[in-house]
Amino acid sequence: MNYEFNKDLLDGKKGEYIAQELLRDDFGKLEVVKGECEFYDLIGRTTVEVKTDLYSKKTGNFALEYAKTNGKLTGISVSQAEYYFIICFDKESIGYEDLVYNKGWWMGYLLKTDVLKELAHRFSVTKTIGGDNGDVNLILIPVDEIREYSEMQYYIKPLKKD
Repeated sequence: MNYEFNKDLLDGKKGEYIAQELLRDDFGKLEVVKGECEFYDLIGRTTVEVKTDLYSKKTGNFALEYAKTNGKLTGISVSQAEYYFIICFDKESIGYEDLVYNKGWWMGYLLKTDVLKELAHRFSVTKTIGGDNGDVNLILIPVDEIREYSEMQYYIKPLKKD
């Protein structure tokens, strides 16, 4: 996260195209939804909401949006996607890049939205506020839990230089 809306938006859009490419073999062609759509990001044989959490590398958590601080429901609360594709850093994943072993890797995890909602309910005591203006309510879910409950896992090339 950059804590700047335009930069975060670019990271999110990059995540959508990464997910679109990685999911092609499993779901066929998925189109990126044009414009602002709060219900899902990709559509084809299924619908997918894509979330990229760059801050997960520091926290070990995935921050899941569920409402604005003014009470307006957003994120997981209004999503109509069948799946969530979560891009986050998993310190337990192992990968190789340029023949160099790395423990800790950027991963894409695919979860049914209903499963993610159950996780959100389980971790609803771990809440925080975020967003550019501190106007978003978030539930923090450990990346370990995201990995454990994911249906599919995808290795992703590093998103940013460390």
